[in-house]
Amino acid sequence: MEVELEYLIQNFQGFTSKMAKIILPLTSKQVKEAKPTLRAYKLYDGAGLILTVYPSGKKVWRLDYKDLNKKRKTYTIGDAQHISLSDARKKRDELKGILENHQSISKKDIMTFGQVFYEWFDKWKLLVVESTAKRALSSMKKDCFPVIENMDITKIKPKNIVAALSPIDERGSGETLEKTKSALKLTFDYAVARGICDMNPVLAVTASAFTAHETKHHRALDASKIYMLHDFFMSNRNSIIVRKCTEFTLRTMCRINESVCATWDEIDGNTWTIPAERMKERRPHIVHLTKQSMSIIEEMKKFKSSKYIFQNDHLNHHIHKDTPNTAINRYGIDSTVHGLRSLASTVLNGTCLFDKDLVEMCLSHKDKDAVRAAYNRALYLEQRKEILIFWSDFIDMCDTEENNIKTLEKFKLIQLNDD
Repeated sequence: MEVELEYLIQNFQGFTSKMAKIILPLTSKQVKEAKPTLRAYKLYDGAGLILTVYPSGKKVWRLDYKDLNKKRKTYTIGDAQHISLSDARKKRDELKGILENHQSISKKDIMTFGQVFYEWFDKWKLLVVESTAKRALSSMKKDCFPVIENMDITKIKPKNIVAALSPIDERGSGETLEKTKSALKLTFDYAVARGICDMNPVLAVTASAFTAHETKHHRALDASKIYMLHDFFMSNRNSIIVRKCTEFTLRTMCRINESVCATWDEIDGNTWTIPAERMKERRPHIVHLTKQSMSIIEEMKKFKSSKYIFQNDHLNHHIHKDTPNTAINRYGIDSTVHGLRSLASTVLNGTCLFDKDLVEMCLSHKDKDAVRAAYNRALYLEQRKEILIFWSDFIDMCDTEENNIKTLEKFKLIQLNDD
């Protein structure tokens, strides 16, 4: 009986030892929720794929394998922030296929375009607004990566850049093409500066390589149609929050991204300070809130249930930046919310009452003179206040079609409608 019991124990221990070697595949949720600890640790997905989680919070995919000499080695696939679980598995399978063909996968000093891009991108994204970084990354992954992501960056030629940008060209997205090409150029500029490669192939790719696309500008509302905005603000066809957000954007002359994301803690009395990370030019922007703008703020307090001033229907986040555009277009107003900034610029410069540089500062446009821009950053708040007060009062003067025309005539702006 004792011999039989000892036999069963030994077999059970052998069974559990084998069981311990079984690796359950990871889930995307596990990868996302893996928390850093005091020491780096590993999560195993199977077939050699490993996720290493560092104390800093960085997560890196690696492949554990045996080389042609049967020596244990590790191949770094890349940062899990940019490479999904499914993509890491595809890369693992690709590498194992190379190994099965008795070929080496050692990278030595070779760096792929994808590796260099993410190295550059992680630094560049800190200098631009989040939406700009997201668009650049999305376009790169969708259109360029299928062509050049895994290429040795030193072997990429102008023809490869053209091939990577061709899908965008074929869609007729001229603006996206230019921005993606710019991201490619900056990546190679970074690589050249770091000594990773000797030339920037993007510099040899001229506009003649692509279809000529007409540049699309944000539609500006005709000055004689300002009264239509009043009709929209007073209508009941859209939620009051969407209408008030649109009006707030118009009166403050800010970008729609800045308005929809406005939070209560950014308001101090009748001053709205937009933090640098939300500004296109990456510097804080101070806006005087006129009595009309303050009235909007007071009305929004009725709905206050989150940190955002202009909340969505669930009152737990801000409204989407495209919602005001959709609303005014459905109302029959031929403009974009961003185009209302062009309207403000046209009217204010047309009156000749204000210095054009001050108008540009109200619009938070970047001063081409870097020295002057640094000096003027926090200056002229009183003058900008006068401009915003005039602009809000001007909007109120155009409350009907008849008053709209009279106001244009009063400030000798009627010629704005002769284009």
